[in-house]
Amino acid sequence: MVALLGALYYTFSSGFRSGEANLSKERANLYATEILDYAQSIKQAVQTLQINGCDETEVSFENNISSFNYANSNSPTDGSCHVFHPSGGGLTYIIPNEAWLDSSFAPTYPGNFATWWFSTAPQLEGVGTSEADLKLTLNFINTDICITINDRLGVDNPSELPPVDDSSGGIGQFSGTYGASSPDSIGDDGGHNLPGKTSFCNGTSSANQFHMALIAR
Repeated sequence: MVALLGALYYTFSSGFRSGEANLSKERANLYATEILDYAQSIKQAVQTLQINGCDETEVSFENNISSFNYANSNSPTDGSCHVFHPSGGGLTYIIPNEAWLDSSFAPTYPGNFATWWFSTAPQLEGVGTSEADLKLTLNFINTDICITINDRLGVDNPSELPPVDDSSGGIGQFSGTYGASSPDSIGDDGGHNLPGKTSFCNGTSSANQFHMALIAR
């Protein structure tokens, strides 16, 4: 039975590699560093905005590059609570490098491919309270990079593959409202050490996702 389950898991998980390039260890390390460094810079910018007096509902990810509308009517009009504004976080929105991603998903999900996603529910399991968290997500991560990210962050990769965890109840891009938490949080499926982790890369039934909590609530 154990052997059968292992074979089934391998068959299921090998689907993550369908259509994606196998990367050298050096290349996977480089790309993992790029993802983590940029994500961390966004988290630090959000923390700086809060230190400067921005409420968690005033933080804005509005920018003129992403195809998503992140306008936040709660945010001051002077840009002081905008992550991507000289008067706020001072960052520039950088489009994710497609080399980080599994290109086989691009034709099916052109709107969500190679974009940073800022949202709340579903929340991260065991992080803060049960309320929705403000988080950053990057979808369709290459499996080798996903594994490398987890190795860096102390996250287990069962059977040398990203931990699989499906969730539901997600809402659209963040515009100042957190809404209700989801009954199906990210990291609650078991079989891994995701609960309590504020950043990790997990597999789902279809693709890999990188998450980082920007405000744990």
